[in-house]
Amino acid sequence: MKFLTQRISIIIALTALQFLGSCKNDENNNDENKNLIQEKINPKKFSNDVVEFEFEFPDTVVINKPYNGKIKYKGILDTITKEFNLEGESENTRYIIYSFTKTKSIDYDEKHLAKIAIDTIGAIDNNTILLSKIKFTQLGTYYLDGIINDNAIINLKTKDKDGNALSRSITDEVRATLKVVVIDK
Repeated sequence: MKFLTQRISIIIALTALQFLGSCKNDENNNDENKNLIQEKINPKKFSNDVVEFEFEFPDTVVINKPYNGKIKYKGILDTITKEFNLEGESENTRYIIYSFTKTKSIDYDEKHLAKIAIDTIGAIDNNTILLSKIKFTQLGTYYLDGIINDNAIINLKTKDKDGNALSRSITDEVRATLKVVVIDK
């Protein structure tokens, strides 16, 4: 009987330790998930191996008041060309656009974002996307949620069998989201 009691006590103790350990892991996972969500929600500044960007736009705005700002951008395609020359005067050319929407929720993927983006702004150079006259018409928490699309067209300096110049297009995309709180005066 004493052996059985000891065995039951050990099983209860191990079960309790396992339960406490799993709760701690859940708390750690929840903290990690919260951090990932926070980074996704408000990366005013973002950087990885391919792209860097930073929003220069207010986090808090007044309802119905237009605001200007910009996105400072640096992409890996800078290594190919920094020229924005769509007239074909240089060997390579480039353009960058930011397609975005103003939304209350960002609980969707980039594929859906591409469908709902209603505004598109072209960069003025390889480092600057101007945000002009952005205003919000309702109070609350909103997001400027969009995709920066960086495109380079490379002249391959060769022609196809019909004599047409050949080129290669390279595209890089990154989601760029900013949380904005809209207040009354």
